[in-house]
Amino acid sequence: MRDWSQTPEELRAAMDEAGVDRACVFSFPDTVDNEAILAATRADDRLIGLACVDPNKPDAADELEHGLRDGLRGLRLHPYLHGFTLSMPIVDPLFEVCARYNAPVLCHGADDVPANNPYQFLAMAERHRHVNLVALYGGFVWNVGDLAEIAARCDNLYLEVSTYAPGSLQNALTIVGPEKFIFGSGLPDGDQVVTLRRLRVALPDDEVRALVLGGTMRRLLAL
Repeated sequence: MRDWSQTPEELRAAMDEAGVDRACVFSFPDTVDNEAILAATRADDRLIGLACVDPNKPDAADELEHGLRDGLRGLRLHPYLHGFTLSMPIVDPLFEVCARYNAPVLCHGADDVPANNPYQFLAMAERHRHVNLVALYGGFVWNVGDLAEIAARCDNLYLEVSTYAPGSLQNALTIVGPEKFIFGSGLPDGDQVVTLRRLRVALPDDEVRALVLGGTMRRLLAL
């Protein structure tokens, strides 16, 4: 079985190969180590750390606040692997912490499973209008259109594009503007070079591509 871990050195090498200036980093949900993420970001200012927190834990909100206070810049959620549904009440305290710190929430959004389907994102975007919410993988294949329509209704919902074929992104852009899409690669199973090539095909306009490649995420992270 493949080892999905990646050292900071391996990540920097991948970033250099792709020409990526900065990257958000976080733990895998099954091996959470937010302190290691903090250490990596303190050693390299190209890395922007996010806290991965399981809301089932009784001290989840305190754990998140500790990480944000120490320098992490947002929250990463994985409903399916941590065994919760995105819109469950146990998640609300984490969003409330993020609202206080003006920190975005990045949540797994690749599959049409009840844990994180488009309507779960809609529920949380409407319930927590002062928290910016990013759907990682942007609906994958089957839910791209639904999530794009929801993003058009919700000012605080954004879609990450690592799984999009050029045609999927171009179709989504007919529903909602380019300021709602965010570059990501899904490393280490994804590939920054491949994703960037797809974006250059899908987004020939330099200004539009600049928004997707970093302009919007810099705004969400207040960089």
